[in-house]
Amino acid sequence: MRMIARSLVVALFSVLLATACGRASGSSVSSPPGPAAHVFGWVRAEPTCPVERKGHPCPPRPLRAVEIEARSLGGQVVATTQTRADGYYSFQLLPDSYVLVVKTLGVFPRCPHVPVSVRPRMFVVRADVSCDTGIR
Repeated sequence: MRMIARSLVVALFSVLLATACGRASGSSVSSPPGPAAHVFGWVRAEPTCPVERKGHPCPPRPLRAVEIEARSLGGQVVATTQTRADGYYSFQLLPDSYVLVVKTLGVFPRCPHVPVSVRPRMFVVRADVSCDTGIR
């Protein structure tokens, strides 16, 4: 009896471990197998000055505490996170193609949807998002 119970526990643990290792945070069960990649980048808004002059830099401004989603090409949200104070974000994503979507509260800044492709055996992918402030 103990042998059967032990076998069942080992089998259940194996299934749970295989399932947990093969999925990114928030991903669906149908995601392709393989190790997850660390997808990261910075979300910044520019331009920040109406006119840039030599000697007076006008660097991009980080977008703080905005939500960023990784969506499958079918539109399903597979992971979500929030940017830090410096505009940095990161996800763990399985090999597949995604679109990054920054969720801003107003009309500006306007952030483009950024395509990201994670291929098998890719462990790190950088994808920065440059948002338009509307300043001209």
